[in-house]
Amino acid sequence: TVVILSLGASYLAILLLRLLGRKVIVVVHEPGGYRQKNARGDPRGYALRATLYETLARLATVRGTPSRRNAVRGLVHLPLILDWRASGGADRDTVVYLGRKEHRRAIHLFRRLARARAGGHAYAEFPTAEGRTTAAKDRIMARAIAVVNLYRVPHNQSGVTADALRYGVPVIVSEHDAWADLIRAEALGLVLPVRRIRERAVLGALDRIARDPRFRANLARVHDREFGAAAFRAQWLRHLRP
Repeated sequence: TVVILSLGASYLAILLLRLLGRKVIVVVHEPGGYRQKNARGDPRGYALRATLYETLARLATVRGTPSRRNAVRGLVHLPLILDWRASGGADRDTVVYLGRKEHRRAIHLFRRLARARAGGHAYAEFPTAEGRTTAAKDRIMARAIAVVNLYRVPHNQSGVTADALRYGVPVIVSEHDAWADLIRAEALGLVLPVRRIRERAVLGALDRIARDPRFRANLARVHDREFGAAAFRAQWLRHLRP
């Protein structure tokens, strides 16, 4: 069995592998085709390449996607398997923005809050020019109150949200986030309607998360089931068997 986990030229080998009688499992992280990628503002070249690879993925034996929300139209739920990296103690004081700095992810709103030190919090972005390593991210996340990942446009998948959850850090996301249903159901953070992506609403969400330790406790409770060994046994194992 061959497993292809990331989008790229390796998809070109799917047909050859199938002709050789190999079982091929492909994980499609951001299904939706050209229209979806164009609508969210991706560069045209990337949108076209990603759409081609997504088409090639149809040749695989099994097509999976990490989010239950996206497990439709022939895609099965194959969760991300992530190690539990939670650390730090009660002295958490930092609101974190992870990943690419984009207007569609409300980076300008985040920076306005940071300049004002809104809510009395510290604010940090990762990666930075000073540090892009896992160790640097570990240090930031050890002090994180919450990760803000507010997509203003439809988006099928965000690795940022899953990354925050593996660190045991509650998230503030929009209703477009692929993990929004899980976050609501298990109280792993707060989900804001797109029309409410405003400074006051984000500060209100931060205040709730900072005051309520149950958000962090819920993350510890569900990690194994959603991203750990239990998730692997429940969702991956049967597809990996010959």
